[in-house]
Amino acid sequence: MTTKSIKLSEDTYRRLVEIAGKLQVEYKKPVSIEDARRHKVPHKEEDKRPGGSMGCK
Repeated sequence: MTTKSIKLSEDTYRRLVEIAGKLQVEYKKPVSIEDARRHKVPHKEEDKRPGGSMGCK
């Protein structure tokens, strides 16, 4: 899997970490920030936005 770096606001990062923590408790295994992002924004929803997964026009 290829990885990329993106800039997130402190608030967005905190929310993703919080979601990841809740998922980790629920699944009883380590959960990545990417897993948390996927939990909130499934790929099917991303593809429906204008401009594909990035939401660009």
